[in-house]
Amino acid sequence: MGCGSSKLPSAEDFLVQQSIPPESMLMPSPATTLRMNGWPISVGYTASEYNDDNWCDVEQAVAEGAAWMRAMSETGVRVVPGQPGPETLTICGMDNAQVAKLQMPPHLSFGIGAKLMDAAGNVCAVLASKANTRPSGMQKSSYQVFAGKPQFAGQAPDAHGRYLWAICTRSAMTYTCKITNGAGADLFVLKYPGRRGSSHANHKVTLTTADGKGVMLVGPSDENPKRHHIEVAAGGDPIFYICIMYACNLAFDELVAMNTHEEGPGGSDD
Repeated sequence: MGCGSSKLPSAEDFLVQQSIPPESMLMPSPATTLRMNGWPISVGYTASEYNDDNWCDVEQAVAEGAAWMRAMSETGVRVVPGQPGPETLTICGMDNAQVAKLQMPPHLSFGIGAKLMDAAGNVCAVLASKANTRPSGMQKSSYQVFAGKPQFAGQAPDAHGRYLWAICTRSAMTYTCKITNGAGADLFVLKYPGRRGSSHANHKVTLTTADGKGVMLVGPSDENPKRHHIEVAAGGDPIFYICIMYACNLAFDELVAMNTHEEGPGGSDD
């Protein structure tokens, strides 16, 4: 099931220097080593619990964002009753100074997504499902990363004024995600060498370019409670990579679970 605890490679062996100009980054970051509290793992629910009568409208959860962020809810904002409510995850430097924060939706929600804000509270990006109906682990599913500025010269916004930066697609029955950029070109591959624990902070994550160059390593910190310990290649785009990681996490969280004890697609990591 890809839930083992394989050892991560060392940053020195894995990370390959990048050359992204600061003005081309999603959001400036003062460091390439960051920490971030993790999103708890949701408890799955059965297909028999998945019906319109059990859903409730929480459209107000996204009502405060910019217009291009609220467009996420156009497919219908739904949550499964009884799940934890929205949470805010804080991204910090190693000195614990806040760099950004990611506002997460209720667990098992569909059509809400997440929003990334800078330290001043300005919305810089949103994460939104690409699906029109809630997918199952036997289907592929995709989550998108939108920003309020173009990713490349000449990029046009969508009908809501958003610029597509990434589509993160989870392969059916696996934990592997392939990421394309706003122009549809292959960009990254995200894998989970380890997926154990009650929080996403316990997971181990690798992000490589499409041709296999390492750009981000994520493992549990040496604290209690654990946080993500995030190491990014010099010249990379740390906040964009974190958005990709959590877009992939959301692509798993929105799935119709196979049973009440299973989290994720129920497949392998290959």
